[in-house]
Amino acid sequence: MKRYFSIIAVMALVLCMLVGCGSKKDDTSSKSAKQEETVAPESTDNSGQDAETSDLSSDDTNQLSGKHHVVIKVKDYGNIKVELDADTAPISVTNFVKLAKQGFYDGLTFHRIIDGFMIQGGDPNGDGTGGSDETIKGEFSENGVENNISHVRGTISMARSSENDSASSQFFIVQSDSTYLDGQYAGFGTVTSGMDIVDKICKDTPVTDTNGTVEKENQPVIDSIKVVDWQIWCKGQKQIVMYVYKQIAIWRLDHNIIIIVRSLQNIINGIEIKNLNNSKSLFKIDL
Repeated sequence: MKRYFSIIAVMALVLCMLVGCGSKKDDTSSKSAKQEETVAPESTDNSGQDAETSDLSSDDTNQLSGKHHVVIKVKDYGNIKVELDADTAPISVTNFVKLAKQGFYDGLTFHRIIDGFMIQGGDPNGDGTGGSDETIKGEFSENGVENNISHVRGTISMARSSENDSASSQFFIVQSDSTYLDGQYAGFGTVTSGMDIVDKICKDTPVTDTNGTVEKENQPVIDSIKVVDWQIWCKGQKQIVMYVYKQIAIWRLDHNIIIIVRSLQNIINGIEIKNLNNSKSLFKIDL
């Protein structure tokens, strides 16, 4: 009888250990899932099923390269200036610039805001379920693409669902360092000015849950996203022109001084000056 009790006790102990281990594993999984959800929750409608895969992913000739610049104008807040890195994330940058030039983002909102984490916008539905007519390849290491843009404060990145190649128009700006997202999401640029606006949006905007859901009437409005590469180029050209102009002005000033000095020299060399003894002498200056 004691033997049976011993066996039952051992089995009960083993069962408790298994239950304890299982609970711990579930907690870890939930935490990991929650971290992923905070950036790109899965779409709850079928909009993504109708989206076509963009030819940007397969045709390198259509992809941008180098640095590009956009200004995100947020109603009642101001401008967020962003530098995009097309050398690191050419597909994401080309897609974002194309949509911006089409005016796709004008009038959309930031529908998801988590203070201390990020702001997310660019959804025409305003609830995290929408996008453009195309999806693009996810440019991050877990999807076989090298991308060294880390999700630190100021990084702009593409939001997506659980599918690697599901990014479309939605993007997010990181408010606080979130490097655990590296390798899972496609960072494609950095805010160069306006993080104080991001901070203010995070602080001011009321949310309805811990997932950062914002009611439509409270969503900060994106007045426009403008590509300003031409203005940046013109500014650079203006600086070059001003530099050349200054150099010409300096050269002309120096040149005029030389002309004046030489003229004075010629005048002086031709003047006969009487000294105190009324004797004549030629006063000549050698320069």
